[in-house]
Amino acid sequence: MKKGILLINVGTPESPSVKDVRAYLKEFLNDPFVIEMPALLRQLLVNGIIVPFRAPKSAQRYQELWTNDGSPLLVHLLNLQKKLQAKVKDEYQVYAAMNYGQPALSKVIEEMGKAALDELIVLPLFPHYAQSTTLSAKTAVKAFTADWRQCKIRFIDSFHQDAGFIASVAAQAKPYDLSAYDHILFSYHSLPLKQVKAGCTSAEKAHCYDKACYATSELIAQELQLDKSQYSTAFQSRFSKKWLAPYTSDVLKEMADKGKKKVLVFTPSFVADCLESTVEIGSEYRDFFIENGGEVLDLVPCVNDSEVWVEHLLKIILH
Repeated sequence: MKKGILLINVGTPESPSVKDVRAYLKEFLNDPFVIEMPALLRQLLVNGIIVPFRAPKSAQRYQELWTNDGSPLLVHLLNLQKKLQAKVKDEYQVYAAMNYGQPALSKVIEEMGKAALDELIVLPLFPHYAQSTTLSAKTAVKAFTADWRQCKIRFIDSFHQDAGFIASVAAQAKPYDLSAYDHILFSYHSLPLKQVKAGCTSAEKAHCYDKACYATSELIAQELQLDKSQYSTAFQSRFSKKWLAPYTSDVLKEMADKGKKKVLVFTPSFVADCLESTVEIGSEYRDFFIENGGEVLDLVPCVNDSEVWVEHLLKIILH
C-alpha cells in the first residue's frame, strides 16, 4: 500500500527581485479566496493597481528577509519535509508544496499521481483555519486530484489547540528570560471581518478565526505560566480598517504610552519565519515601538523545523 503526506504552505517569490515578486503577487492576489470580488474586477484591481505599486516595495522587504540559503519559508518547508521523511522511513512518502510559487502544488500533485498513492494525508501548514489559506489550499488539492479514484485523501484543517503545537511554540521561547519583559504579545495575521464573520457562523466551530487565535494565546500563556495581565493578543498585516482588530501597531503604541519598555512577541499564525514575522514584526514594528518610546522588542522565532516541532507534527499527522 502506497501512502503519502503532503505539506502545504502559502508560498514565496523565487527571488527578491521586483520581477519575481511581481509574478508571485499576481498569482497570490488573483486567488478568489484571497480577494473576494468578481473575477474581472479583481484582475483589474490586482494586475492594474495593487501589483504595479506594491511589487517594488515588497521586493525591498523580501531582500531584507532573504538569506544565503534563499527564502526562509521555503528553506524550513524543505527541511521539515526531509526530517519527517527520516521519521516515517518507507511507510510514507513526504511531499512539500506551495500554494503559490515553487514548488508548485499542481506539479507536486502530478508527481504524486504518477506514484499511484492509495492514501494521502494533506496538511496545510496553517494552525488556524481561514478561507484565504486553508480553504484555498484544500480547494486546489481537490481540483488537482479530481480524477484520482484509487486514493483515499484525508485533510487536517487546523491544529491551533493541539498540545504538541502549543508546546513547540513555547519551546522557542526558552532562550528568553520572560521575567525581563514588561509584556508578552501574541500577534496573528489579520483577516477581513467579512471572512471572520462567515467562519464564525459556519457549522465548524474551529472555523471561527478570532476565537481560535485567542484560544492559542491562552494555551501558550498557560504553557509559559503567564497570568492574564502579562500578555495580549493582536492582529497584524491588515489591508484595510475592515479587518480584524485590535491591530498590533495600536497595541504596541499603547504599551509604549503606558511605559512598557520591553516587549516579547510571538507570531503563532506562522509555522515558519517569513516576511510577516521576521520583517514586519522583527524589523518594522520593532522600529515603530522604539520610535514611540519603547526600548526593546524581541521576536520569538517560529517553530520552523525544530526537532520538538518535527516530533509533534508527526503526531498531528498520524493521530
